[in-house]
Amino acid sequence: MAKLKGKPLEKRLGDFENWKENLNLRLDLIRGKINDLDFSPDSLKLIEEFLIQSYNDPMDALSLENSEIMDSIATYVGEVYIRNVPIELSWNVQIDPKNEYVGLFNFKYFIGSNGGFIGFNPFLNLVPNAISERTGIQILNNFNIKLNNLGAAIDIKKEISIIPQTNGFSYQHFIYFNTNSFQEKIFRKTLERFASKFKECIYTGYSDTRMTLTYRESYNFHFEIDKRPDSAIEFRETADLAKARGLELNDCNGRIEFWGDEDPNGEYINEYMFILEELTHDSIYIFDIRNGIFFDEF
Repeated sequence: MAKLKGKPLEKRLGDFENWKENLNLRLDLIRGKINDLDFSPDSLKLIEEFLIQSYNDPMDALSLENSEIMDSIATYVGEVYIRNVPIELSWNVQIDPKNEYVGLFNFKYFIGSNGGFIGFNPFLNLVPNAISERTGIQILNNFNIKLNNLGAAIDIKKEISIIPQTNGFSYQHFIYFNTNSFQEKIFRKTLERFASKFKECIYTGYSDTRMTLTYRESYNFHFEIDKRPDSAIEFRETADLAKARGLELNDCNGRIEFWGDEDPNGEYINEYMFILEELTHDSIYIFDIRNGIFFDEF
């Protein structure tokens, strides 16, 4: 379907101007139903909690009778982006209806900018998925992923990300390294480079010590840099075990914990092996906790 023209275009642009004029009224509506909405990224969890408690099926939210409250929620979500993403964002209107869903409530407005940020529709992209997944953190996680993709430099002291919960444990490893020959920033860059190779993989850095690789927005591989002084002692104990099997290891004074969410059916074993291969480096040793062996011994 081509872009709107003539009277249909004129009407939509006019509707959009009216919609913008009433923006604060919609924000007041949802803030009257949910306490403590302060436009912080963390407040997106309150929005999602409301959605989960109010709707069992995304189609309920898509119904025309709920269009007013959904419009208010989508407006609020968009405003959180506008007020917290460190580039200028603004509301815009869809004038090419080729992607609209005929017969369903359509949130026709989106946020975007001229600064390289990919515009998106905060209703169709986020609300139904939050109701369907029912995790309580889908909308906030999407915010963090989009912020990370933007490549925004966020001061750690103003950290706005939340770390995803671990859903069980699989693929547990210690990654030992010597800080003189393998710096932590190299490790982070390695993960970023790895994620860029795969369409369904997203790298997220939550702080200078905590990172994830997320597949299909649902399965996480976790990485946490352990800066405790006794990690060097623990490594020497592990190295003694390796030496007994004829594997000589150089001294290491740093450790990274690496694990994946529970994967009982081995659905992500290929991704796990790809990660291990990417992390292979002369100055690090990867220790499989469950099997008690190093990667070189696989």
